Amino acid sequence: MLRPKFIVLLQGPVGPFFSELAQSLLARGDRVLKINFNLGDRLYSRRIPFVMFSDSLTAWRGWFSQFLLGQKPDKVILFGDQRPYHQVAVALCRELGVDVWCLEEGYLRPDYVTAEREGNNAASLLPRVLSAYDRNKVASVEAPVTIPATSFKPMAWWAFKYYLAMSAGSVVFRQYSHHRERSLLGEAVLWSRNAVRKYTDRWNNAKKIIDLVDNFDRKYFVAALQVHDDLQLRVHGAGWTMERMIEATIRSFAKHAPPGTRLAFKAHPLDRGHRPYHRFVAQLAKLAGVADRVSLIDDGPTGLLIRHARGMITVNSTTGILALQRNCPVFVLGNAHYAIDGLVAHGDEGKLKQFWCAPFLPNAAARDAFISHMVTETQINGSYYLSRYFDLTIRNLIGRIDDNVVELPKKAPVRVPKSA
Repeated sequence: MLRPKFIVLLQGPVGPFFSELAQSLLARGDRVLKINFNLGDRLYSRRIPFVMFSDSLTAWRGWFSQFLLGQKPDKVILFGDQRPYHQVAVALCRELGVDVWCLEEGYLRPDYVTAEREGNNAASLLPRVLSAYDRNKVASVEAPVTIPATSFKPMAWWAFKYYLAMSAGSVVFRQYSHHRERSLLGEAVLWSRNAVRKYTDRWNNAKKIIDLVDNFDRKYFVAALQVHDDLQLRVHGAGWTMERMIEATIRSFAKHAPPGTRLAFKAHPLDRGHRPYHRFVAQLAKLAGVADRVSLIDDGPTGLLIRHARGMITVNSTTGILALQRNCPVFVLGNAHYAIDGLVAHGDEGKLKQFWCAPFLPNAAARDAFISHMVTETQINGSYYLSRYFDLTIRNLIGRIDDNVVELPKKAPVRVPKSA
């Protein structure tokens, strides 16, 4: 058995996952403390020890530095390494030699979630040269438990309650700096619009996908859009916004893509209600003289769309890894952990114009070596939002962050400590 550890949890995925994780850690004898920053964090900290930090983001660095030096935790776990408080926390943990684990959505969804030391995506510690991945030593990856792609409803419901609590507590936690500037009322309206559009446009989206797959197999490109205010886009996107990416991609496609090819923008399902790009795409395509060759699809199977595409363009979406898995050439405009020479094409608009006529396809053995290593080192089978898979996810996560895998009790007893 490993010695008991002192583990500090910062902000987690919306919902009760971190609370369940903390209870499992407590049940095996570890000390756990959750640091909350707003009433939404507090809502999902039931039955676990916690402390409320109510000072400013500016004061957070000094407070957390003294906390680490004084309390000497063994590990810090957080979700979203680019959130303002987490950027500071990760930097301090590196400076002071504290083991910090950064969780994120899965690079390969829906079967996996991400767990890495010190950073995710473009901040990942994965090597950025293809020669570091030995194609002669591709590890066999055990088939994961299949996770259904049905996490939208629980995630939306838990997010609604989180923002409701955060809004209600804003009078007390006035100095809190959230990583997204969204009002509660605005979110309710936009998520409702998202749901309506998913339902009303489902047949139109299906027709567009069927038309591309049936009539333009390997003769169309997919441009993967991202959530407009996603932190990975804002921090690692090299200045690209979705509007800029749409305009530049259409302009480049009109000038340099082979005649007879098509361009399909694939909207992010979580941004469908917040940023309706249909009119924007249509107007720019008309201006560039390619109105009949450009479309936007905001729902449907992305994997199927990519499998039959000639190539995919993205700023730094993890959809690029999905494309690599499906033998689809990728062009990356921003900074991503898979933007590696020999694996994908990447760069600015000047290099993009070459991609239309000569999409780069990596060596299959090198690609497989990269994906195998990435899965082994950064991915764990599970879900943050489907509660029936929490036990699986927690067992895999604790096995990853421990020095050795420790079997957790199947039914962990619940402890009810007094809050700090």
